[in-house]
Amino acid sequence: MTAHTDRAQQVELREDHAAQFLASRIVERIDGQNTTTRLDFGAAIAGLVSRSSDSAGESRGDDTAGQASTERLLVGIVGAPGAGKSTITAAVAELLSARGIDTAILPMDGFHLSNVQLGRLGLSQVKGAPQTFDAAGFVGLLRRIVQGHQDVYVPVFHREIEESYAADGVVSVAAQVVLIEGNYLLLDDWGFEPVRSLLSESWYLAPDEQVRIDRLVLRHVHHGRSPQDAIEWALGTDQRNAELIAASCDRADLIVHLT
Repeated sequence: MTAHTDRAQQVELREDHAAQFLASRIVERIDGQNTTTRLDFGAAIAGLVSRSSDSAGESRGDDTAGQASTERLLVGIVGAPGAGKSTITAAVAELLSARGIDTAILPMDGFHLSNVQLGRLGLSQVKGAPQTFDAAGFVGLLRRIVQGHQDVYVPVFHREIEESYAADGVVSVAAQVVLIEGNYLLLDDWGFEPVRSLLSESWYLAPDEQVRIDRLVLRHVHHGRSPQDAIEWALGTDQRNAELIAASCDRADLIVHLT
C-alpha cells in the first residue's frame, strides 16, 4: 500500500503535454514495484514541467485502509465539468497501451441515476450533483476492481441520450492499470468517502477557468441545449458542482495546472 501525502504535489503543464507526463508517472510507479525493464519517458517529458512542488510528506493516518494493492494501480483523475478529464484519460490510456501496459478506463459518469429516478426523487434540475449518483454502487464496484479476481462489467454514460447503459464496458482481469475519471472521487460526503482510500493515486486537473466554462457551454450545445440554456446550466448547476469539486482538490496526490 502507498500512503497519500499530507500536501498535494503541483505541476504546471501545457494541456497537450499533460498525458505524456502523467503516463510517465504511472510507468515510474510500475517500474518501482516490479523487475521489468525500465521504460524511459525522460526524453519525452524533459522541460515540460515549469512548476513543481514536491511533498513526499507523511501518511494521512488511516486513509490507506483498504487501498489498492501494488499489483494493480487504480488512478483517479478528478476535475470540474469541462476540465478535460475524458480527453486526458483516453490519451494516457493510449500511451500506456502502446507500451504494452494493459489499461482500462472507468468513468464515474456511468453511475448517474437514470432520468426516471431523478424525476422520482425531484432531482432532475440538479443532475450532475453528488446526490444524483449511485455512490454506493460505485464504491462497491471499485472494491471488486481492487480485488482483481475477474472481469468486472461497468455501466457507461451516453451523453447523446443522457442515460447509462448497464454492463456496457469492462475492466478486464488482465488490466494492470485502471484509470478512474470523475468529479467526486475526492469528496468526503454523499457516500463517496471510501473512494480515495481505494485509489493508488489521484490527480486533480485544473485548467484555466474561462477555458473550462467555454468548453462546457459548447458541449451542452453540441448535445442539444440552446446556447442560452447551455450558458445558464454551465454557470448555474455546473458551477455549483465545480466549486464543490474544487474544494476537494487538496486531497489529491497531484494537482495539474493546465495551460
